[in-house]
Amino acid sequence: MGAQAYAVFMARRSNRRQFQVALTWGAAALLVWVLWDARLALLLAFGAFLTAILLGSLGRILARWTRCSEKIGLGLATLLVIVVFVGTACLFGSQLASQLSGVMKQVEAGQRSLQNMLAQHGGSDLGTTMAEKGSSLITSFVTDFASLGLHFLEALIVLVITAIYLAAQPKLYSGGIIAMFSTESRPRVREMIDLVETALRRWLLGQLVLMLIVGALTAVGLLIIGLPDPAALALISGIAEIVPYVGPFVSAFPALLVALTLGWWPILWTAGLYLLVHLIEGYIAAPLLERHFITIPPALILIGIVAVDLVFGAPGIVLAAPITVVVYILIKASYVEDPLELETKSGPA
Repeated sequence: MGAQAYAVFMARRSNRRQFQVALTWGAAALLVWVLWDARLALLLAFGAFLTAILLGSLGRILARWTRCSEKIGLGLATLLVIVVFVGTACLFGSQLASQLSGVMKQVEAGQRSLQNMLAQHGGSDLGTTMAEKGSSLITSFVTDFASLGLHFLEALIVLVITAIYLAAQPKLYSGGIIAMFSTESRPRVREMIDLVETALRRWLLGQLVLMLIVGALTAVGLLIIGLPDPAALALISGIAEIVPYVGPFVSAFPALLVALTLGWWPILWTAGLYLLVHLIEGYIAAPLLERHFITIPPALILIGIVAVDLVFGAPGIVLAAPITVVVYILIKASYVEDPLELETKSGPA
């Protein structure tokens, strides 16, 4: 009887263990499904985290300048950002809207000119194929961002409010994340959170400087060339810089299509301008900024952009680079004691 009871006990124990394993895998699958279904909310949360880092950095700078507390500095930073955005919208909003509308009309005219040119010189089949591919791409792009635009204001309000809360009480939220881990793991988790925050701050400040440089140089160059709506085209170029390596090429297409409606010489001057601006950005501005801000290998950035686009779609492309930075730093932190120190001293590994 003793052996039989022991066998029954072991069978029950084995069944219990199998049930626990099955339950664990089921919970993991459910978590993955929930995260996948809520991936846009996760993207919004990451955007809020990035905005909180920007507000916190600006708040600390203002606190040092005004010799006030960091809380007051954060309030001043938030107020300053709101005033700048609202003031810019009031002063230049209608002008920029008009120029953006003009750019879209010029782009459509440039597309028609390109289609006619291809049909005349490259064969009607080639022109038709290019037009169809272009129309398909534009339709997909517009559809993605139109669906996003329906909820853009709501998402923006949630992002800003969340960012303010995160920037005001960073230790409260980081402490909540740390508390989810075991006591032995908490010091390392705290180090990783600080590491990610520092990396994103360095990347964000460096990228903002590059965006300003590219936008300003493009605006001056377009004014010299005499291309229509230079402010709108420069704004597109500056914003596109947030997507490294891919953004500069994308931002050049609208300008080239606008130039196409004016003749061959404007096309050549515009292409030369965008090439010159991004040579300055790639070989002068970016290397100088590398000494103070973080950079990662270009191939990893491009792979990260493709991966984030597959997971999050068009809205995720804007945050693809910082997401890649986070993944890169976390992986490096697993085998390098201080990856940020290595980045700033010797460049990307």
